[in-house]
Amino acid sequence: MSGPEGERPEDLDDATPEAVDEDEDVRYFFDESLMGRPCTCEGGAQIEGTDYAGRVTYRGVATGRRFEQGDPAWRWLELAGRSIDDHSGQGAQLVWCEESFVFFDDEE
Repeated sequence: MSGPEGERPEDLDDATPEAVDEDEDVRYFFDESLMGRPCTCEGGAQIEGTDYAGRVTYRGVATGRRFEQGDPAWRWLELAGRSIDDHSGQGAQLVWCEESFVFFDDEE
């Protein structure tokens, strides 16, 4: 579910269509219309060291950062939030979520 955390632009001014990682064919964007919208992201990932995968649900708000990778484009949105199973009380995490698994609270 999570995209390339270490490869995202460090500030929003860099999140433009010109922010391209030539080696990975990754294009970063900023979409102001998404910023601050409450949402849920469904996904999962392989459990390290096993042949199994786990499900993860995140709740939070969209940051407005996006990226596309490849052709045809694989689209991701950045979410500031926490796993619904994380009760640590620590601050929000930044996670990349595949676009088709992001559900906005203001859409039915």
